[in-house]
Amino acid sequence: MSVFGYCSLISPSKNTVLWQVSERTLFFGGARIPLTPCCNLVLGETNLVNIIEDWNLLEEYAGEKLGFYQLLALDGTFEIRVQTGKVGFKKEYASGDDPELNKILDFCRRHRYIRVSQKLRDEEFFK
Repeated sequence: MSVFGYCSLISPSKNTVLWQVSERTLFFGGARIPLTPCCNLVLGETNLVNIIEDWNLLEEYAGEKLGFYQLLALDGTFEIRVQTGKVGFKKEYASGDDPELNKILDFCRRHRYIRVSQKLRDEEFFK
């Protein structure tokens, strides 16, 4: 028995009972997730970031985790976004000389966080 609930990964011919059953609903292993030809299911969870307001909490949480950061300049203000694991921090600053902003940037550089310049969907990256 395969993980898809039928005996072979090769498609049965259309005139068999197995084909008729497989056209209805198949179940993935013991998880009972319906697999039907008419819908696209994404297994796994949606990627969410829990945004916190206190930089010190993220700095403590980060430990040795890998992380990413992005610095955006918008109409004379600066916005920093930092993510490590499932936790993120974002905040706007009126000046690039703000002590907290510089502390955050220094932390990101010391911990070798990767600076993100922009974001794209996977399917848009290579065209």
